Amino acid sequence: MGRRSFALVVALVAFPASTFVATTARADDDDGGLRGPRVGFIPTLGVGVAQFTGQRPYFPSFVGMSVSQLEFIVDTGRWGGFLRGAYLSSGAGGRWTAPVVALGPTYRFVGDGETRWGIVGKAGLVYQRWHANTAGCAVPFFIPDNCKDFTPPVEEGLIEYIPPTYSTTVDNVGLLAGASFEIPVESLYLALGAELAASVDVDHATPGLAFAGQLTFSFALRDHVHDSVRSTTPELRHHFRN
Repeated sequence: MGRRSFALVVALVAFPASTFVATTARADDDDGGLRGPRVGFIPTLGVGVAQFTGQRPYFPSFVGMSVSQLEFIVDTGRWGGFLRGAYLSSGAGGRWTAPVVALGPTYRFVGDGETRWGIVGKAGLVYQRWHANTAGCAVPFFIPDNCKDFTPPVEEGLIEYIPPTYSTTVDNVGLLAGASFEIPVESLYLALGAELAASVDVDHATPGLAFAGQLTFSFALRDHVHDSVRSTTPELRHHFRN
């Protein structure tokens, strides 16, 4: 997969977070008071670290990272799923960047995330395209930037030494596991996340194995498209369900 194949993912991640809405269709209380189904786009920012077992001599094997991502989530109450596009960057110091695609199931252990603290576990598959080069272009945090390895031509008749540049691009596939801790605010979706991922290169090249960990904060507006009438009286609950 080339860098162009991630153009859509990168655009979504960079889009302003305020435009995304977490939509909740509230149903009658089921499964211990859980609400669902819920569908939404969740923008997320965070920080992390990455460790590479194989090392190019021109790039560090351990770096700090910025994390910017967008998740599409489906929450049916207890079980759900997610599809993620993300961008990792170690900045100008480490010079590593990686567009990321991940997907997998989720499971709600505690709460509903609206009126009670919620804990949602997640696991899945992850694809990372790690890239680094020594070119002089900027490598910003959070915002994707296409830093190309470009050496300007030497003018005719001039003798000029241009130091060589070095680059590497590796496709990694692996597994991730993490959890989201949802803050109970009915009008907003707020969550703190923690996650670990391990991946191996499919090209049998450096950086070999890559281990990454991240801490994130997610924010989105809620749009309650439907509020079913609730009642603790069994007769009324039966009436509204029919």
